[in-house]
Amino acid sequence: MVSLVKTRTPPPQSQFDELLAWVFVALLSIGLVMVYSSSIAIAEGGKFTGHQAT
Repeated sequence: MVSLVKTRTPPPQSQFDELLAWVFVALLSIGLVMVYSSSIAIAEGGKFTGHQAT
């Protein structure tokens, strides 16, 4: 049994952390949606309220 443990090779390591990459993509997407929705609300706000941006 001891000889089996010594002969095993470790699993290959990936070059990057896949979970971290997916979390990064998800946070980036959520951030882009938030910025877009905020920008469109500001752009459309003056149309109906008569507010003139300076």
